[in-house]
Amino acid sequence: MLIDVNDGFIKAAPVITGALIAAPISYFGVVAANKSSLARLHAQHDNDRKEAALQRTHDALQKQQDRKAAIRRQVYTDAVEQAHTVLGAIGSLQVRP
Repeated sequence: MLIDVNDGFIKAAPVITGALIAAPISYFGVVAANKSSLARLHAQHDNDRKEAALQRTHDALQKQQDRKAAIRRQVYTDAVEQAHTVLGAIGSLQVRP
């Protein structure tokens, strides 16, 4: 018989006793591992949020610099074209003796 009641005590087979001892130990081990894993996951998400915010800030700054560069390029291109037109006009003037 697997379980025997003798003198008010329950005598169980060693397999059942072992299972009754191991089950709570494994349960608390799994709970501890899940708690640790969840803490690492929250830390990773916090880090990812910080990195994403930093990346968005950098992208916004880069976009602003690109806009300024495009405006400067356009202004300088227009200035060079006008200077070229003026120099062409001066070059086409007749020379008086």
